[in-house]
Amino acid sequence: MQTLYFESAWDKTISKQDRNDIIEIFKQTDLSLGDTVQFTFLWGAYNHKEELLVTALIHNCGNTPLHINDSVISFVRNNEIIATGKFQLHTAIASITTMPWTFIFSPTNSTNEQPEYVIEC
Repeated sequence: MQTLYFESAWDKTISKQDRNDIIEIFKQTDLSLGDTVQFTFLWGAYNHKEELLVTALIHNCGNTPLHINDSVISFVRNNEIIATGKFQLHTAIASITTMPWTFIFSPTNSTNEQPEYVIEC
């Protein structure tokens, strides 16, 4: 059974309301696609640097830890690619585990490469 995990920095800083929202969305997510990696969009915003912040649940439904190292991820809204960037997470996501994460799309990590993963809104 899929487990929801909050990375330690998240665990310390997330608001109670955001935590509850994430738990509810996690409970309602259909993860029946089998041994795959899936993303569930949670929310997006722009920061003071005009960078796009996209928060999503990363679902590692496989039987091995997921390492996101220089992985190309696109954010798509209404079938249109809004941003594509290259990302590296400092932690592996254990097998059969879901973890929330915020991806920061900025000019410094922008790429035209084909995405390995897509976050759809």
